[in-house]
Amino acid sequence: MTPMTRTATVRAWGGRGAQLAERLLRAASLMADVPGCALWLVQRDLDDPDMIRVTELWASRQRCDAALNLPGVDKNAAQVMGLLDRPPEVADGEPLGGARMLRGSTGATAFRFSTRQTSPSAPSFSSATTSTMSARRATSASTSTRCRPG
Repeated sequence: MTPMTRTATVRAWGGRGAQLAERLLRAASLMADVPGCALWLVQRDLDDPDMIRVTELWASRQRCDAALNLPGVDKNAAQVMGLLDRPPEVADGEPLGGARMLRGSTGATAFRFSTRQTSPSAPSFSSATTSTMSARRATSASTSTRCRPG
């Protein structure tokens, strides 16, 4: 099976970007324990609060397609589509590399960045996520090498 990425850009009717983001975060929670889902990230455009992007990373196209048949997905998708002012722009790709993926044992770990920050330069994470990140940092620090240009 070949891994795949999917990036979707959607735009809500004027002023409904927060509602759209909440619906998409609900979709992310539905994907959190799906086998084959390594990432389902919802992000808001910095210049247009009604524009939302979703970045997905899947073990395979088959796993991605199978997730569409899970309970609750069709109802949530219909609610998302009702908030859009135009059809979504979707691009599928082949992942080539990256860094710092958070993983659970059965799929992607559900998370949210908090607007309430504990320090001015860092987002807040739940304690479980912080523990996972600290463990990964410790492992990474003991095995890391300097990046070199290819």
